[in-house]
Amino acid sequence: MSAPPLVDTTLVHEGVSGLALQGDRLRLTLFPEAGAKIVDLVHRPTGVNLLWQNPRVPLRRTYPGAAFDDVWCGGWDELFPTDT
Repeated sequence: MSAPPLVDTTLVHEGVSGLALQGDRLRLTLFPEAGAKIVDLVHRPTGVNLLWQNPRVPLRRTYPGAAFDDVWCGGWDELFPTDT
């Protein structure tokens, strides 16, 4: 029998508050203060993050008019599946 989902609302990364939702097989980490960016989607049995992370751009709050490539740290944005 699976355990009930866990919700952790205490995450802070680079000064940005976030939360994690975790079940038996997946852990999803998102940051509402960064536009509800989904940063991690981890397959728990293997520890594999299914989302790419930009090693050169850290997660941070963005601002209106910011160049997308200057602030995109990876993960899953509201633009998914395309940015044209």
